[in-house]
Amino acid sequence: MTNLIGEECLHNIDYRPHPLDVDNYFEIIRIQPVILEMVSKVFRVSTKEILAKSRSQAHVAFARQVAMYLTHICCGLNLTQTGKMFNRDRTTVAYACNLVEDKRDEIDFDLTLEILEKTICEFAFVKKGENLYAM
Repeated sequence: MTNLIGEECLHNIDYRPHPLDVDNYFEIIRIQPVILEMVSKVFRVSTKEILAKSRSQAHVAFARQVAMYLTHICCGLNLTQTGKMFNRDRTTVAYACNLVEDKRDEIDFDLTLEILEKTICEFAFVKKGENLYAM
């Protein structure tokens, strides 16, 4: 799998220690492509479209907002750090998170998001030697 994140955005992030005593920098590098790939499959958009710098069609923008939300929630990054991962401003991430939270009132969407969150969080806390998912 190729690295989907530009290295330049990772150098500016202030990483805090991971709760399981693992360097968070490497965990995010490992988890971010998984989040992008899962959101890409669920919302049927490419990872390139999610990471595109320009504005997109509504369904692509929504997939990007979900990816930002999941990155913020599952990786424990603040809004500024999450924005840097997507080349967006922290206010854009805040808007995305609020939008996704509001949409969670819809039962089908909430279930989808809950499954994504649990899967990503389980993957995030798997020890490096364990292989629970075939990627």
